[in-house]
Amino acid sequence: MKLPIRFRYTQILNCSCKLEILWTQNVQGHSSNKEAWTFIIDGSWKSATGNAGIAWIYLDHNMHQIKRQVIVKTSLQDPLMAKANACLEAARWAMK
Repeated sequence: MKLPIRFRYTQILNCSCKLEILWTQNVQGHSSNKEAWTFIIDGSWKSATGNAGIAWIYLDHNMHQIKRQVIVKTSLQDPLMAKANACLEAARWAMK
């Protein structure tokens, strides 16, 4: 099954990342001509514990904050996994 979205991921501010979710067809009230959904995501990781803090912020097309979430994850193996988990959580929320 092909998902009706595509992602564009870019590095910003040397640490945070911007994830844009672009709808490619009508799905659950989202039309293909709708502006891209923009998420600012970040994750931090402690090697001593394997714990990570991840966060994402959803911005509308005027760059106003619509929603945000912060989560503590345990047993992650490296900082890349923290960033990947932040992307995954943002995408999960967008697909609801």
